[in-house]
Amino acid sequence: MTSQTTQIALNELNLKSKKMSFLPSLNGYVNYGWNYFSSNFGDLYKTGFGASALGLTLAWPIFTGTERIHQIRQNQITLEKSKNDLSYLSQQIKLEVTNANTQYLNNKSRFTTQKTNMGLTQGIYDRIVLKFEQGVASSLDVISAESELKQAQVDYVQALLNTLISKTDLDKAMGKIK
Repeated sequence: MTSQTTQIALNELNLKSKKMSFLPSLNGYVNYGWNYFSSNFGDLYKTGFGASALGLTLAWPIFTGTERIHQIRQNQITLEKSKNDLSYLSQQIKLEVTNANTQYLNNKSRFTTQKTNMGLTQGIYDRIVLKFEQGVASSLDVISAESELKQAQVDYVQALLNTLISKTDLDKAMGKIK
């Protein structure tokens, strides 16, 4: 049970208690004892007389002011606020999970794209190096292809890192990691 649901249960019990104060109350009592009387102190506990009382008390609150009515209204508002807070918290958690999941899927897709781009850039680099070795391409082409390959590798590693971070954020939002 979370603290929010515990608070709601306590507020419900408090409201119920305030509403019950309008009901009549019936109390019962029983008293029993012994009374000892004597004109001499030495004979005090020789003769005792039993005494008992049995009774009921009915209290019916006809009008006790409007304070209880206002307290009941206050408790109803507090209960509704607690329920709204729990609903808000639930919606915030759902939103956080949805956002984390969307971010993870986007980063995963970006990772796949960068992996493909790196493979294509590696193929272009290999062909330009082969052309350079055959004398068809210039060293400027090789340097340019190498620069593009390095950038594709950096983009791939960055996409991998972002995917791992977003997966951790998703697990955290779902409560798998504290």
